[in-house]
Amino acid sequence: MWGSFERCKESHMPNVAMSPEVKELAEKVHANIEKGKEWYKKLAKELEEKHFGHYIVINTETGEYVVDADDVKVLDLSDEKFPNRKRYFTRIGLPNPFGRFYGG
Repeated sequence: MWGSFERCKESHMPNVAMSPEVKELAEKVHANIEKGKEWYKKLAKELEEKHFGHYIVINTETGEYVVDADDVKVLDLSDEKFPNRKRYFTRIGLPNPFGRFYGG
């Protein structure tokens, strides 16, 4: 999704220098997204059979997850189940603009 930070910087922010703090935060966010994608890949077959088209939030530290057909509700459920944890939010079995870091 993000690719390299240098490429991102060049293509989306050509005249903006990233501070070390911002770059470090971006790297942490990117790492969390990758963890979420790894968890999703492990769960994909089962999830896509049972919950195709629904939304999922995965706790990227444990692999626990919540699923719901409503995107707002699944985020609320994840806030309750995984308060102050790093999470990955995406749609099951479909292309999704949301596949991203959430919370933590």
